[in-house]
Amino acid sequence: MPLSFDELDFGPPHYRDMLPPVCRRNYGRWKYHEHVRGGVIKHVSESGEEAYSVRAGIPKYLSADTVIELCELAERYCEGYLKFTSRHNVEFITGDAEAAERLVEELERLGFPVGGTGRCLKAIIHCVAMSHCHMAAADSLSIAKALYEEFYEEFRNPEAFPERVKIAVSGCLNMCGATQATLR
Repeated sequence: MPLSFDELDFGPPHYRDMLPPVCRRNYGRWKYHEHVRGGVIKHVSESGEEAYSVRAGIPKYLSADTVIELCELAERYCEGYLKFTSRHNVEFITGDAEAAERLVEELERLGFPVGGTGRCLKAIIHCVAMSHCHMAAADSLSIAKALYEEFYEEFRNPEAFPERVKIAVSGCLNMCGATQATLR
């Protein structure tokens, strides 16, 4: 007997299966959101339930130890859920305001700056440049690091600029690091 499409196991899982419980319960029913502070957004649903998104900057390249550390934070504060954004941030979502505050303190203590929300500098994206590319004309990793060091507080401050600021750095004209795809 042939298998139906529901019985076949191919392709990615449905995205709703990967949502944190608070997001799954309120999917499509969010009334508004507000920026509590840099890196923390409070979402309120029609039912009155709240969710808190905590965003932190992380290096583009992570060691296994760092990934384990981030997963342990997700287990402790967010029922095991976290996500990596397209701009190489990590985002935790929890339904508990106190857990969100403790998470922010823990991230800052570990050296991960909490920010990237509101009218600030978003995470700087860059290609792999000279670390893997034989055609790189510039070291985009070093340029991105220098920019981060210069604008560190602007990443953390949700009102640093009149509008969002996004920077992408490429090592050559090819821009194969997909830096052009995230410019909006």
